[in-house]
Amino acid sequence: MNAGKKERSGLVQKQMAAEAAVYAFVIASVLTLIVWQIGIFFAISNLKLYAVTFILYLILFIAVFLPLSKMKKRKAWHVSEKGIVVSFFICVIVFFVFMTQSFFAAETMPHSSADTLSWHRMPWLLVLLFIVSAFLVVFYLTNGFSLRESMLSKRGEKFLFWGACLICACIVYCFSYYPASIMEYVSLHHEHAYYNSIYNVMHGIPYSDEVTSVYGHYAILLAPILNLVRIFGATDVFHIFTMCMSLLVALSYLLACYAIYSLVTNRYIRYIGLIALLLIPAALKSSPYYQIYPHRTIIIALFIALMAFHAKHAAKRKWVEILGFIFCVLSVVWNTELGICAIAAWVGYLTYIALLRRRQGVGKCCGRIFLYVLGGLGSFAGAYLITNIYNVAAGGNVLGIMDFIFPLFSKTYDIENMLSIDLDYGASYWIGRIILFYTFIGFALVRLFSYKDNLGKADYKCAVYLGITVISMGAFSYFINRAAYGNQTISYMGVIILLCVLGQKYFVPMKRFLFSRRERKVQFFTESPECNEGLAHRKVSCLRGLKAAVGLSSMVLIFAIAVVTMTGMGHNYMKNLTLLRDKESVDLIAEEVAAKVPVGTKAMGYGIPEIYSMIGWDTQLYTMDFSDMSATEQTGIYASQQLAALWEEPLLTTARSLERLEQDWPEAVEEFRETHILANEFGINEMLAKNDIKAGFCETLQYYVPLYE
Repeated sequence: MNAGKKERSGLVQKQMAAEAAVYAFVIASVLTLIVWQIGIFFAISNLKLYAVTFILYLILFIAVFLPLSKMKKRKAWHVSEKGIVVSFFICVIVFFVFMTQSFFAAETMPHSSADTLSWHRMPWLLVLLFIVSAFLVVFYLTNGFSLRESMLSKRGEKFLFWGACLICACIVYCFSYYPASIMEYVSLHHEHAYYNSIYNVMHGIPYSDEVTSVYGHYAILLAPILNLVRIFGATDVFHIFTMCMSLLVALSYLLACYAIYSLVTNRYIRYIGLIALLLIPAALKSSPYYQIYPHRTIIIALFIALMAFHAKHAAKRKWVEILGFIFCVLSVVWNTELGICAIAAWVGYLTYIALLRRRQGVGKCCGRIFLYVLGGLGSFAGAYLITNIYNVAAGGNVLGIMDFIFPLFSKTYDIENMLSIDLDYGASYWIGRIILFYTFIGFALVRLFSYKDNLGKADYKCAVYLGITVISMGAFSYFINRAAYGNQTISYMGVIILLCVLGQKYFVPMKRFLFSRRERKVQFFTESPECNEGLAHRKVSCLRGLKAAVGLSSMVLIFAIAVVTMTGMGHNYMKNLTLLRDKESVDLIAEEVAAKVPVGTKAMGYGIPEIYSMIGWDTQLYTMDFSDMSATEQTGIYASQQLAALWEEPLLTTARSLERLEQDWPEAVEEFRETHILANEFGINEMLAKNDIKAGFCETLQYYVPLYE
């Protein structure tokens, strides 16, 4: 009898905590979003607004949830069956309105590539019909199939899933391989910004104020691989670099697939999520943007997969924890700001698990947390040490801590305002992602304040969800100041995985709500007044309707993304097929340079390190990439000084590169033009014309020789 009372009491407490969590989430989210809109009105910077609203949400959620969850005489929130149905339809209508407004808002976002996706290219009535159709398909599949059953064995199901993942990874590789990226202006701009740093480190150039990198010290890890390829006789190093980038994008995809496989057991949601993960690399991204894919996505995917592996394999957790801190070291070397986010996510994930286990002893819990924090600080110190070992070995100076974490804290590179693009009012993809992140932070806080003696799989999975949220929000913070359409995709892996988790979490409540009227009339029965607190013989909470609406909305969104991905892949592949994947044309340019420019000619400028890497030459002039030369004052001046030193030597450059140098030191460029004459002008424009692309769209190679020649 006592056991039955205890069980019923636990059910009631769980119900009360769930209701308190809903109250807390709604109140905190609504007030936070109001503050968000007010902040936009008063032109507060995106980054400050993002940080303030996040802190506000945490304070409000805890302030509302804790008192409500502890109240023993609170009247329970229970309504009739009609109330449950009303709550369901309210949530679904809100989802409809938010998504349609987000679709239309995306079309006006700066630098939008929204025309690639079907739901942006279609008229709004067709968009509405598309969403309704997705609802109907999910509705039919939910009712018509037992989605967790399979004719295959467990091993056969595993082989089927990973076979599909490998096929999709091959697709990702093909869509991410751009051997002719220097043929198009925007692609060259982004690619040169990324590759130039690797080229410098390949030739042993140390980091300094004059030659630095905006995207971290990733070249220390990549350059040895490319140099090893050169040792074995390869000449065209640049195309090997593009292959490496494509492989890393595919690896990021496979790691995200592993996370879905580990966290989601529903077969239907697994495969829909697998297709939805193709959205960015296969259906939307139509040109190389290595700064996100794979530069940042590989770190995000790696730690999401690592946390999922740690949660799933209890016997290997200690070794995985050590491995995680090793990856933290490499991540900070690779990309400073996201490496710091990875440390925060990994330490936060382990700390959350330690807090859930705090009943084993406060001292033991504090000891674990201290070790985790120490490991995080050690990871940062290890990355700092590795970078300086390279720098000193290359003949440079020891980097100061501010130089190491450049450009996060720099007087010349204003990360808060440089390239700033303001957020718009109303619904947007940015707000949608933030609400999703807030939801899982709420889940983590509820479970933290409702801890148990023994941890189960659900507790570890909740820790993984929190880790995914932390690293996704951290990555989000770097790009939110530049609220362009493409930048929001930095967190797409975490968003897809979390949507799949939501779909599975509320799949059963959704199915019961939609297809079993009896389930909407389930009652609580208890004989204990102190446990009951007015719950006896009352109808089930309207949380049922809310859960069903969230489950259905998540499923519909994942399904819609998967369908748009499939329809957008063909359009995306053909969009730049003749230009960015035309390796023969770019090889002709490299051959033309080798034929018309003497061996040993010094060179600098947009695309120059790339072309020299194709023919195995050395530019002998090492500067910061021209795309980001405005990051510091010294970089442009240093490049201009190298230009001014070419008194009696020829130079290969581009017209736009000289124009860029004129912005920092016009006297040096003027002096160079007085002492040199343009001997030849050739290159990319002819290739563009051959492919029916408007001439003058990209670079023009220029070969200068001293006047005395």
